[in-house]
Amino acid sequence: MTGMEPTEQHLKGSNHKEAAARYAIGHRDTAPHLLLSLSSLTRMAVTSGVIQPTHLGNIKCTGGATALHPTGSDDLEVKKAIDEGHVRPTDHVMSPYACIPCHKHFNSKQSLYQHLKSNNHKKVTSNTTHKDPGRPIMNRTSHDTYSVLSSPRGIVHVFNYKFAGQGFKWERKGAEHDSTNLNRIFTTMGYEVKVHESLSNNDTRKMMNSIQNDKRLKDVDALIFFFLSRGNDSYTFYTNDQIAMKLFDIRYMFTDSKCPAMSSKPKIFFMNYCRGEEMELMEVDSTRDIPNDMVTVHAAAEGIMADTTSASGTHFVEHLCQTLMSYSRSHELREIYTMLREEMRARNSTKPMWEDYGFQKFYFNPV
Repeated sequence: MTGMEPTEQHLKGSNHKEAAARYAIGHRDTAPHLLLSLSSLTRMAVTSGVIQPTHLGNIKCTGGATALHPTGSDDLEVKKAIDEGHVRPTDHVMSPYACIPCHKHFNSKQSLYQHLKSNNHKKVTSNTTHKDPGRPIMNRTSHDTYSVLSSPRGIVHVFNYKFAGQGFKWERKGAEHDSTNLNRIFTTMGYEVKVHESLSNNDTRKMMNSIQNDKRLKDVDALIFFFLSRGNDSYTFYTNDQIAMKLFDIRYMFTDSKCPAMSSKPKIFFMNYCRGEEMELMEVDSTRDIPNDMVTVHAAAEGIMADTTSASGTHFVEHLCQTLMSYSRSHELREIYTMLREEMRARNSTKPMWEDYGFQKFYFNPV
């Protein structure tokens, strides 16, 4: 292919889409995030074993569409639990079923069935009339839980600095996968996503001022940021022109007085950059407001370099998208962070760090 037009035509064509789906299914174990590109029905067929890759690189259907709907004796028990809202199929390859009231995941229909017959499960479900699939039992509008019911649920701003052509120490190869994966997962969950790639320091500050004064903020229930860049200490990252920017300055733009539209609403920051070897102390400014309802999830602890990969983007974003895909309906953000930390530990990646200012329970409430 030569030129942009033939390339775009190819990407829109059925041959490319079929090849992409075949590749995603064939690499589901080594790159499960690729399943995000498939439809929800296809993902369910893959995780339930209806669709399987062959050794020749093709895909085969093992049981037809009926395999997605249990029909056997123990399968009927699983189907009943799904209909009652106690169980939901997930998009996770390794744990395709989740018991909502018990907060447990299962790698097969058989292990799930044994759980459904257990006294522990019966005891939990006997104490609730929960009928809403994919929702936790607790009241999400309680005093310690944020209400996230707007449409869109919130606005997600992804600042992705690639440093293209700036040398080995700066260029973040594979960073484009992060933008694609975050856009896909949050759009699927009902959020509006805006991607800002490779902005200069001046353009980043202009964009942040624009977001701070965005009139639409009063109509949404959450504001989420991703900053994906290079850095060399705990609270400093670089814009695409290699100029430093302080996380403290950005977070203080969204205190209650500086951004009234987001007062008492959750502000979430996901930060992915190397945090150097030393901890930077925060300068105290008595004229500043104290942040509230704000949380920051760092890709690495203080003084630690963040892992990256050119094959599928950063490890942090890749594992975060996988965790959200599996647990965003049933678990609140702190629980998701805990599972993300465990997943990254198991994969020998750098472990993330949680930092918050008066942050309550937050459910993404995907549509």
